[in-house]
This record gives sequence, C-alpha cells and structure tokens, in this order.
Amino acid sequence: MGVSSKSGCSRSETSFELGVGRLRQYLIRWKRRQEAGINPENDYLQQLEKLYKKVFPDRYFAENLEELPSIDSPTEETTYFLLNDGNRTYDVAEMSAGEQSIFPILYEFVRQQIAYSVVLIDEIDLNLHPSSSQFLTGQLMRIAPTCQFIITTHSEAVSNVISENDIYRLSGGVLCL
Repeated sequence: MGVSSKSGCSRSETSFELGVGRLRQYLIRWKRRQEAGINPENDYLQQLEKLYKKVFPDRYFAENLEELPSIDSPTEETTYFLLNDGNRTYDVAEMSAGEQSIFPILYEFVRQQIAYSVVLIDEIDLNLHPSSSQFLTGQLMRIAPTCQFIITTHSEAVSNVISENDIYRLSGGVLCL
C-alpha cells in the first residue's frame, strides 16, 4: 500500500497519473510536430503507431487531439491523446492494463531508436494475461528484427513460446531467457 498524499491518492496512483500525464504530453508534442510537417523523415508518432498495430492489430491512434475543459478548472483546457479500439475512442489514461504495460515499451523502442541494439526487458509478463505475454514475446522479432532481446520472466506461458536453445537457467534452476 502506498503512502497517502493530501489529495487522498496513494503514491502508486500518483505516479501512474504523473507517468500517463508525461506520456500524453510527449505524444501530443509528436502529434503537433507531425501536423506541422516538422522532420517528416523521423515521424516518431507514425513509427509508434506502426508498432502499436503489430501488437494490437485492431487499434489505432485517433486522427485528432481532443481539447476538453480541465477537471480542476472549467476555464482551462486539457489536451487528450486518443486511441481507438474499433468500438470506442479513449485517452491514454484509460488504456487496459495490458496496453499500460506494453505501450511504454513500444514508446521507448521508438524514442530510443533501438535498431541494432541489445534490449533488456525485465519481467515481460508483468501485468499481462498469459496469452498477451506470449503474443508480445512472439512479436518482439517482428517489431525489431535487427535487435537481440534478453527478457526475464517467471511465467511458464512465456517460456513455452521460446525455443529450448534460447532458454538459459540461472544456477539453482531459475529460468533465464
């Protein structure tokens, strides 16, 4: 249990809100650069959406940003970065737990421009359903075929989709992929 702040939010709720807020601002900045035609050869938002669609094939980024009055002040506007799952449009703060786990990884892949990198992902299955963690693990080479991925997991579901030749166990029998 996190420590409560004056607003009644726990530390983990506050850090989630701050993290999503920062992510939203980066996405909005990328969207505005895209709309202005700034540096089209490095369109990070387009790269991110391409990766997002590889993992979530039926989802996409909404075409426009949305300006709504702030919850704190009806005279201030807050900009939202919207996603669409084919049925509804929603802000990044409303992503499912699976999206909340995967989206930042994809964002960092684009932000860091990981081509030809060794990428370490600790507990790839964290907050994911077993089938989602298997799917993400299987998609890594499609997402970045020129990278080497080193992942850790405690999930048998994840280890089941990895070749025996690519599995390493730490001393004491702990699985290391």
